[in-house]
Amino acid sequence: MKLHELAAASILYALLAVSFAYSVDGSTGSVPSQPVLSAVPDSAFQTNARSGVFPQDKRFWFSVDSTSRIRISVNGNETYKGIGPASVSLSAKSGESKTYELLAERRSPPPENALLESRSFSIVIDAEVPAVPMIRGEQIEGASPMWLISFSAPQDAWVEAVIDSDSSVQLRKPTGDEVRVPGKRIKGIAWAADAAGNRSIPVSFAFEPFSVRLANPVPGTWANRQSLIVLSEGTSSIYWTDDGSDPLGPAGKEYRAPVLVDRSGQITLRVAARSPDGRTARDETSYTVSSPTASGVAGLSSLRIAELSGHEAKTRTIAVPEGWTWDIGKEGENLVSAAGKPAFKGGREVTLRKVAGLSRVVPFFISDGNGLSRFAYLLDGSAKKQPNVMEPVIGADTLNAPKEYTAGVARVLQWGGMQIRYRWKDATEWMDLSGPLMLPPEGGKLEWVVDRGNSWEGPYETVVKPALPESVFSSDLPVLTQGSGNSLEGVSVAGSVRIDVPPGLPGVRFTLSSHFGHGGLDDSGDAHTAYFELAAGSSVSVDLCDGEQNSWRLGTTNETEPVLFTVDRRSPSPPFLDAPSEGSWLRSVPVVDAVSDEASVHASISWKLPDGTVGQSPYVPGTPLPRFSSSSAVYGIETWTEDEAGNRSAKVSRSFTVDESTIYVSAGSDGSDSAV
Repeated sequence: MKLHELAAASILYALLAVSFAYSVDGSTGSVPSQPVLSAVPDSAFQTNARSGVFPQDKRFWFSVDSTSRIRISVNGNETYKGIGPASVSLSAKSGESKTYELLAERRSPPPENALLESRSFSIVIDAEVPAVPMIRGEQIEGASPMWLISFSAPQDAWVEAVIDSDSSVQLRKPTGDEVRVPGKRIKGIAWAADAAGNRSIPVSFAFEPFSVRLANPVPGTWANRQSLIVLSEGTSSIYWTDDGSDPLGPAGKEYRAPVLVDRSGQITLRVAARSPDGRTARDETSYTVSSPTASGVAGLSSLRIAELSGHEAKTRTIAVPEGWTWDIGKEGENLVSAAGKPAFKGGREVTLRKVAGLSRVVPFFISDGNGLSRFAYLLDGSAKKQPNVMEPVIGADTLNAPKEYTAGVARVLQWGGMQIRYRWKDATEWMDLSGPLMLPPEGGKLEWVVDRGNSWEGPYETVVKPALPESVFSSDLPVLTQGSGNSLEGVSVAGSVRIDVPPGLPGVRFTLSSHFGHGGLDDSGDAHTAYFELAAGSSVSVDLCDGEQNSWRLGTTNETEPVLFTVDRRSPSPPFLDAPSEGSWLRSVPVVDAVSDEASVHASISWKLPDGTVGQSPYVPGTPLPRFSSSSAVYGIETWTEDEAGNRSAKVSRSFTVDESTIYVSAGSDGSDSAV
């Protein structure tokens, strides 16, 4: 215990005898005043002392009129006697609780020294911070996802928690040991509290579905040896075998990253995972590798190297040889083409692109006509770092700045054992903080002061950033463009879509979700969701791999319908060309047609006459070809399809000769006349 005596006579002390308050005016507004020292009715005492239990050291002030004297004793020991005002500090060592009996007397001046009034206070300084709580979660089976969360607090304490339930945040003060929380994924921050106002160090927790799944290989017969890619939730360790044995047995190998399964023939691949609480999950698949050689399909070793490495690269480029075919599948799929073979011709480079904010597995199929190879690429565009909750604090050193605790969208600030008064931007009233401060998802400007009892420090301020929930807190939607500045609401585009936040708008928090595969948002299963945080004037691009097409939902406020758009890099199938066979020699000009049931058909016609004249023009399939005065002409036709997004198919072409002066004596096997 420390006793601080203040100088006897000063104008300041005279003012304190009337009231006790402090304030300061500045650009950040007025600092909140300490509670005014007030007297009991018919009492000449002015004091801020009161009985109770306090978690921090306390300083109490006493003041009397100028004709009286003050005597103070603590636990029966006189600590002060003289002209007021005076103060006394009561403290306890960290981890201890100490009780004080405080007696304050107002007496007449010497020599009488008569007792005029006395006041007593019972005060406990409890510096014994409770231990952190124990938290357990159990998933409850049912139609809707639900978790039963159990809290275990130390004796004479309870638990408080900020819980993020699928990005919906709430403050919970459980009245019992258990609480039911709806949601598929639960994250939170909890701490123990006692009657004195002490709070333990906050601890974070997370409960999510426990699962393990083989993303690659998939059943089928492949010309190349396959890579193992495992996707999991809530696991602490993953093991695998390729001989059909138990992954959790002696033969199990730990899985840390995609790895080559260097075997051919029929293979049974098994994986198993353990959760932190001891549960197990399993998955398995069987497939066949037809190539007995270690290299698999000749010339594709570079694909395997890229498959197992370079997960941080933004793009990957695959050179498909001339005469080969290729295709892009969706996660877990054998092959997308109805014909059971890759849909696109080779002789080109294929680019695989990440989607910002997402981690996904993209299958790439390639064939030389003698076998089908399947490579799986893990494209990880997800964020690797949780952003800071606050911007830099203005005016505070590290001792007075709070510590951040984050679990999903649940976020709190804690100032340790300091007495804090705070307010949010535009609020007129300052509030006393009794524990960790739960932060609203939309963030905002925060101001606070540190109350030291006989002085204050601050004000300090910071900007709390918005969280990354599944909705936008700004009422203004970002602008979608494809370089030209056109709105893309409901539009399908071939290539990258840029999402811009116009200058002058507040920062936008939104989600982008899609089911991957050529059915877009109509596909079954969980959607992949990317979370973005964009400041005014910034942008992010959304793109796909060559051969992919996906519809997207851009999340907005609950009052606004989401923006829907499609990124389409999947070329349509070529048209069916109804024309004479390549190199045919015809007596009359034919009618050429080209049809497609999935995209619009385009064509062009070229010709060459005997005198060397050449020409070219657009052509409408199904209409007569142009005729010339000369008796013969060599015709060439090219046709292709183009979808709404602007993707073009491979071209289909034919060339043939028409010579009306030629003598024909027999019919060809293909139906055309043969000249002699």
